[in-house]
Amino acid sequence: MNVTPRVFLGLCLVLFIGSPLAALRGSVRERAPRPVAVVFLPVPNQLLVANECGSVSVHSPDSLIKQSEVWIGKKLSDLLLLEDGIHLVALDEADSQAILLSAKSGKLRVLDRIALPRSPVRAEEKDGCVFVSSLWGRALSRIPFRYEGEKSLSWRKEKVQTVRLSFSPREVCSIPGRSLLIVADGFGGNVACIRSVDLELLSLHQIRAHNIQGLGVAQNGQRVLLSHQILNPLARTTFDDIHWGELVSNVIRELQVESLVKQDGNPLQRGRVIQLGEVGRGAADPGPLLRLSSGKTLVALSGGGGLCITDPEGSKEERIPVGVGPMALGLGRSKNGSCVFVVSKLLDTLSRVDLETRRVATVDLVDRIGRVGGGGGEPLTLAKRGERLFYDGSLSHDGWMSCHSCHTDGHTAGLLSDTLGDGTFGTPKRILSLLGVSDTAPYGWNGSLPTLEDQVEKSLATTMHLEGGPEGVAQALASFLKNLPPPPPLSSRRKENEAEWERGHDLFQSSGCMKCHRGPEWTSPLTYDVNLRDEKGLSTFNPPSLRGVGHRNRLLHDGRASSIEEVLGRLNHPGTEEFSKAQIRDLGVFLRSLGGKKSI
Repeated sequence: MNVTPRVFLGLCLVLFIGSPLAALRGSVRERAPRPVAVVFLPVPNQLLVANECGSVSVHSPDSLIKQSEVWIGKKLSDLLLLEDGIHLVALDEADSQAILLSAKSGKLRVLDRIALPRSPVRAEEKDGCVFVSSLWGRALSRIPFRYEGEKSLSWRKEKVQTVRLSFSPREVCSIPGRSLLIVADGFGGNVACIRSVDLELLSLHQIRAHNIQGLGVAQNGQRVLLSHQILNPLARTTFDDIHWGELVSNVIRELQVESLVKQDGNPLQRGRVIQLGEVGRGAADPGPLLRLSSGKTLVALSGGGGLCITDPEGSKEERIPVGVGPMALGLGRSKNGSCVFVVSKLLDTLSRVDLETRRVATVDLVDRIGRVGGGGGEPLTLAKRGERLFYDGSLSHDGWMSCHSCHTDGHTAGLLSDTLGDGTFGTPKRILSLLGVSDTAPYGWNGSLPTLEDQVEKSLATTMHLEGGPEGVAQALASFLKNLPPPPPLSSRRKENEAEWERGHDLFQSSGCMKCHRGPEWTSPLTYDVNLRDEKGLSTFNPPSLRGVGHRNRLLHDGRASSIEEVLGRLNHPGTEEFSKAQIRDLGVFLRSLGGKKSI
């Protein structure tokens, strides 16, 4: 064979550094794992951890040491073990896929993939189907499957169904013995009851809640458990209102299933609330929860309070420290008996808590040796430190809340809060999304703060009431926030709506909307009198960015509008002209397409 010098050099490079694909895989595998879900396999006694970096790692439930790792996606968000104990479903949030896996003979293998609406985040099995909630796609999908011979399973792709929702769903749970699914809002307080056989929406209730991070069932499916927070719009971010737990409450709520099923039912009737935390010791950001066989409820306090175990009456509370960060839980067994496995995405840790002795063992997943209690992780950059601080409840007085409490995963709960953000109390304002915030200076509803660091400093002092604290907190938080991407559009510009989009785009420009909302950020550094006054008579505001506006269920500074159509129609904003119904429809098509990094 004749080999030219160029080919010979190429062969040498491949032999020396490996193929380009291998080099790419190697660089990807050096990323921190950031675990998001944990599953216990009784046979063959393995622990599977889904990592946001795109892998599923296999661990010993006794030593927690990693035994192997399989790379299957770009950004995993959940892992579900099916009832047969052999097959699993992983969700890839970045590629918007569900991935079917086999764990037969203890070896993980990808069987199939299926495309889903944007950002699938939770999976639940029910009656021969896998149900998946898609956060930014505002959808719930039903994927039927069938068994083909012994221990063989496949998806029935031709039978896949999807229902669009009016909110961004996250947590999903099924009701035993009934064809019912409960789906909870990923940001606000919407709770839907959906029939599993055909995805019919039976009811939609809005309860006084936000940041619903845990969902489960109790009393043989008669009650639903939710862990969430309650923001009091009548309280102010004063020291006293925070100290006494008046501003933010952290709770476990029990609701009767029967009251949720009926659209005209009152879901709060005959329900109950278990308050978490007490004066001097808050319970920031209750997360995933489990109802234990003892009747007690175990909930992860993701803001740094560790695991919290409450008795059936909710009168006593026990805490087990396991670290900071949104956590996932999984019940299982080790050689010492029943235990709960916990992963922390922010700390890159896997922990085992023995339920009898309450002993905790932890392994650092970044540590290549895999030793228990190890600490050889990646260098903590300023942005990574800021991310941990964003979810850390200890930044607030007595640990009642974190930045994440009101800005769920950097977005917003969509509620009103009286934070002194515009220099006044008695004028609660809508909580803004922080996604894409680096492009939207100045800050505050009145645009009084020129830099993001200024805004963070003010929030730490007047909202969180941070006393002392470590050095450089504001700089670290600002560094993290500057890396948050803008929210995606609710709907894209498509061929079937091209005419409406074009008319809406032209009308947006000709009617003067561009004066305050200029592309590509769709905002302005100036303030304008919008003729919509707050409680103090103030009507001059800095316009918020319109990127991702379709995802907002409340609009304007005081949330007085519930839709884009209401802003343009009933409230006649911006007031330059009255729009017809057809024009409002066209503007709505255009505005809901705004979002993401690209400008139009």
